[in-house]
Amino acid sequence: MLVGYLLAIASAAAGGVYFCLGAFLVKPAVGVSVIAFTRTVYVWATLFGFLGALLSGHRRALRLTGPQIAANALLGVLFAVSVILAFDSVVVIQATTSAVLQRTNVLFVLLLGFLLLGDRLTRSELAAAFLVVCGVALMLKGQSDLLGRGPMEALGSALASALYQLTAKKTLAQVPAPVVNAYRNVSVLVIFVAYELIGGRSSAPPEGRIYWTIVVAAFVGPFLHTLLNLMALARLEVSKAALVAQMQPIFVLLYSSLIVWLLPSQAAAWKFSGPR
Repeated sequence: MLVGYLLAIASAAAGGVYFCLGAFLVKPAVGVSVIAFTRTVYVWATLFGFLGALLSGHRRALRLTGPQIAANALLGVLFAVSVILAFDSVVVIQATTSAVLQRTNVLFVLLLGFLLLGDRLTRSELAAAFLVVCGVALMLKGQSDLLGRGPMEALGSALASALYQLTAKKTLAQVPAPVVNAYRNVSVLVIFVAYELIGGRSSAPPEGRIYWTIVVAAFVGPFLHTLLNLMALARLEVSKAALVAQMQPIFVLLYSSLIVWLLPSQAAAWKFSGPR
């Protein structure tokens, strides 16, 4: 179990790096559109995913059965829905309000994990859930229209994220984590490209150093962060993995503070001062 917790912490740390890279790359000073960033990231994450599955000795496991293909496709759908709803919610409401509401995903994980997977809820997990509820209530105190479109999209994003975690846990019982990671990234790529084409949101790919910085982001984020998370889920109850994942904002704050401290001139130029 200790290995599972260490993997979950490492996943949160990698996720923090990915968040900071993404925050930098989509700044107006850099000029990379969210669409171009996401598409490029998942093209490379797909390549890294299949290469990782092959190098880890799971070549035969790449031949999935029909139900396994469906499960991995569902993972991609749930993740894409979570991201799209999150992006749409910040168009309607403040980003901070959306982020706070999305933190409720851990509550959905605890509840659904208990009801659907039979996860045990310890006193510490219940205490953590209570703290999340109190934190969300405190942050949203005085907010109006919490039943409007924006808040509902943020909560929908949290629910989709929780269902993604539960589906991943079930899928990992039959498919190795590197293989799940590879096919999950394929599904996400297909969905985002379709979303881009249907919505007429196409954007030219970046060039030069910016392009290769996105490649690094693809390795650290959708490949490494997701792989470590899946490996942790294979060893831990989904509720425990979800609680450890809440450490990611701490790593984001740490990394962004280091950027401001070590590279003050660049941080000012990028307007990168970390989360607020």
